[in-house]
Amino acid sequence: MKKLYLVLCMALCMVALTACGNSKKSESTTTFNEDTIKSTFESTISSLSSQDLSIITDEKTYESYVSQSTEELAQSILGLYNTTKDLGKYQSCGDKTVSYADGKATVESKVKYEKDDVVIRMTFASDDEIESFSSDVYRTFGQKMIKALLNTVMGMGTVFVVLIFISLIIGLLEYAPKLVGGKKKTETTQVETTVVSAPVEEVVEDEELVEDVELVAVITAAIMASLGDEAPEDGLVVRSIHRVNRKWKNA
Repeated sequence: MKKLYLVLCMALCMVALTACGNSKKSESTTTFNEDTIKSTFESTISSLSSQDLSIITDEKTYESYVSQSTEELAQSILGLYNTTKDLGKYQSCGDKTVSYADGKATVESKVKYEKDDVVIRMTFASDDEIESFSSDVYRTFGQKMIKALLNTVMGMGTVFVVLIFISLIIGLLEYAPKLVGGKKKTETTQVETTVVSAPVEEVVEDEELVEDVELVAVITAAIMASLGDEAPEDGLVVRSIHRVNRKWKNA
């Protein structure tokens, strides 16, 4: 009996909740005339599509739209322009569906343009008051999957390219010590070459040889012979003779 009582109580609660839900829905739907909002939807889209919406991109015009209506509607018109600017002329509105939420009605329809279709959702605060609307290019499930796949491939491809680039940099790092070592070796060779090409030093030994009479006579005769006619008539006077030894340093 207790179990049956609990089941009955649960059933009554479910019925009460369903009744409450239906009453709320009926209250929200009774405030809107679906034919009116559907007609307003189509006439608004047709009117906007017949105008040059590019003027909304001008800052002053945009501010004028905001002052005449609301920020939400100005943003909606700008979004419609950005979505449809490359799709050609407006053709027609498709079937319209109406949904209700939070005391507002939303009309959704697939609007046909020359090059593509656009899904537009328009929210009404009342039968004659449009709150805002959104517009998106219509895509089938297959098109959405292809776009998602392309985005995935592009993202993964970018990651792989970056990883390959990083791996190449890491691979080149092993040659860095060799390049640095080769540079140091070159500098050392240049220093050694400089040492090798140092000027020859002359070592002069101060050994007095003037007392060697024979040597002095030979040197004097050689100098006189080399001077020829330029030799002085009074002869040469040798005052000092020094021995010079050249020593070469080898690297």
